[in-house]
Amino acid sequence: CIRDSPLAVLVLLLPALASAQAPSRRSYYDPHHTFGLGLQASLPYSDFADAQNTGLGVVGMADVAVVPLFSLVGGLGWNTFDGKSGAESVDVWEFTAGGRFNLSPFFIGGEVGYYTELDRVNWVPSIGLRFSRLEMSIRWQSASTAAWTTFRGGFYF
Repeated sequence: CIRDSPLAVLVLLLPALASAQAPSRRSYYDPHHTFGLGLQASLPYSDFADAQNTGLGVVGMADVAVVPLFSLVGGLGWNTFDGKSGAESVDVWEFTAGGRFNLSPFFIGGEVGYYTELDRVNWVPSIGLRFSRLEMSIRWQSASTAAWTTFRGGFYF
């Protein structure tokens, strides 16, 4: 029986023993700054590039450390895309939430995003660098026929 085996008991207790030896902080960013603001430039592609020029925007960012290698992230942003050849400009509000794997200073993450003007929900993968207060990242949004790559620079308070 498993409960009679000392090896099984050791295997079950090993994660608890390992976490007891782990450092008390939850992030590689010491001290960890949770909230920030960023500027972003978005380059449209696919069908969206036929009607819109490069977009510019601002974003509020959150990065909450859960364990040393993982954090929950989210954002609230506004982007404006100028229209090409008589097309109307498009203002897009974005709401995103997801997770990020941190290998300081490098990170890779994914979020689910909702875009108001497009009325779409999509997956937003990202990669980047985060130092204590500074973040630089590349993000890819693809909401149906509206798609763009975003270059973001941010500062955490």
